[in-house]
Formats: sequence, C-alpha cells, structure tokens
Amino acid sequence: MEEDFFIVRPGTGERVALGRRKFPEARGEIFNGEPKVGVVISTFGGMPYVEMGLAVRKLFYPGLPVLVHDDASGAGEQLQELCGRYGAEFETNSARLGHQMGDLSALVGGLAWAKERGIDLLVKMSRRFIPLTNWVPGLVELARKAQYPTYGNLCRSFSLPIRSECMAVAVGEWTAADMEGEIRQFMLENLSFVMAENYLVGYARKIEARRCDKAREWEAGTPEHYHQLGYATWDFVWSSRLEPCRAHLWHTANPAEAYAGVAGNLGLELGVERFKGDPNR
Repeated sequence: MEEDFFIVRPGTGERVALGRRKFPEARGEIFNGEPKVGVVISTFGGMPYVEMGLAVRKLFYPGLPVLVHDDASGAGEQLQELCGRYGAEFETNSARLGHQMGDLSALVGGLAWAKERGIDLLVKMSRRFIPLTNWVPGLVELARKAQYPTYGNLCRSFSLPIRSECMAVAVGEWTAADMEGEIRQFMLENLSFVMAENYLVGYARKIEARRCDKAREWEAGTPEHYHQLGYATWDFVWSSRLEPCRAHLWHTANPAEAYAGVAGNLGLELGVERFKGDPNR
C-alpha cells in the first residue's frame, strides 16, 4: 500500500510533496493455527555431530522433518547413507562456498526445501549445535504468540547480534521474492569476508518492518529486550557462546568430552577423539 507524503508548513498551510510512501499491508497474523516446524542442519562433513543431531531428533521429536545440507565436503555419500538410516533428507552444494557463505547456503537451501514441503517455521542449526531437550513446543508457543518473522538470541560474549548457529525463520516471510532472491544472489556473488550474524540480523530487521498486526500487538506488550534486534528472543538459545547451557551443546562452551558423553547417552559409539580438531562450522 502507498500514500502521499508531504511536509506541511503550519504558517501558510503549504504542502511540499515529497512522493509516495510505502508501508506494509495490514495482516492479522502470519501463522494460522499451529505452525509446522522443520529443521535444516548446516554442515561441512562432520559425521559424528550430524549423527548426534539426528539421534536427538529420533529421541525428542521423531516426526519432525529434517534436512542435512552439506557444503560440498566430499562426504556426501556417507552423509546421505546416515540420513537414510535416520529418515532425514540430504542435499549438498555443487561446490564449496566456505565458512560464511556455505552456512548461508544452508538457510537458502533449507528455505526452498521447507517451502516445497509446506513447512511454516524453519529452524537452522549448525552441526555442532546439539539440543539436549525438546525445544519444539516452546518455539511453537512463542511463534503463536509473537507472530514474528524471526526467532533467535544474541551472544553477549562476542557482542554478536544473533547466534547464527540456531535461529528460526517464518518460511513465508523469508521466501518473499525480494528477500530470498537477494540472499541467494549475495551467497553466490560475495567474495569478501562478512559476519553472517550481522548480515542475517540486517535481513531480520528488514523483514520485521513488514510484521503483522498481531506481532505489533505482542511487541507493544512485551519488554523491548525481547524484540529489539529485529527478532523475537528465543530463550532456548542461550545468550552466550562461552557459557555452558543445560539446553544444548556448543563447541566454544563445551569440550569434546561433553559431546562424547552425550553421544554415549544416546547410544552412539563415538569416542572423544571424533570431536577433537574439527574445523569451523
């Protein structure tokens, strides 16, 4: 929708036209009822981590659709076989994009997959982000209340505006042609270093400008720190990459021994050496 925009000079009543102002069309809400949730796991090889993530899914939320997205690691056959054993889907890039753009490609590929399968809310997890609890009901409840396009949390330790290793996005909002197309093109063309966290928050804020009526109502009745960065704060994701959290593992907060211990509790024979010396992402 658009409206004329002008400057008014009170003394004379003169109006100086500046053009047309665009603003979002009013919508009641973006999730009709309970949103269908899906997960994309971003990885570069990382077989033991991926297997842990799939084993956690089997334990806590076995019916949840899961896609493993690999950045052309060369371990595609092994990952595909692993996904087959756990009933997950698999895809791989045709060429490696590297740490930042490769991680972004998981979101791009995951959004396309989610749209094809009628998934409303896509959660992107990096391979070393291992949930220790069933986070699905809490996220669904938050999404139904907040009706926000994006969900996540910041990292106080590194002053990052969002933890890119675990975030959730409304598929319909993030696959709008002008949004998804720009992200995909940037992923393919960018050759310089970029902080994915800053890039993603920029898009979260851009999409937030289109938030629906119910999201604006939730925002008005919620303390600012729950939505000040362009997304609704998802408390399941702890606000520090350096502090251990009971809800999940992350490699800068938990040593290899912690991963091996959880793997053992899941019935996986993955020794501690499998979790040492792993490259980023």
